[in-house]
Amino acid sequence: MGFSQTIIIGNAGKDPEQRFTQAGQEETVVNLAVSRKRKDGTEITQWWRCKFYDKLGETVKKYVV
Repeated sequence: MGFSQTIIIGNAGKDPEQRFTQAGQEETVVNLAVSRKRKDGTEITQWWRCKFYDKLGETVKKYVV
């Protein structure tokens, strides 16, 4: 089985949200805005909804403010 990785660099739309799944697992959700400029000078913003679980979620809550 292969390993895949994506790096998203952007700005958080608001503070991370913490919640728990039905199974009781901690889940942290962050909405990230990624903007880029086109050749014609217009700017496009794309929103990404990122979910993190357990200890990685705790790290996200600590540093994304």
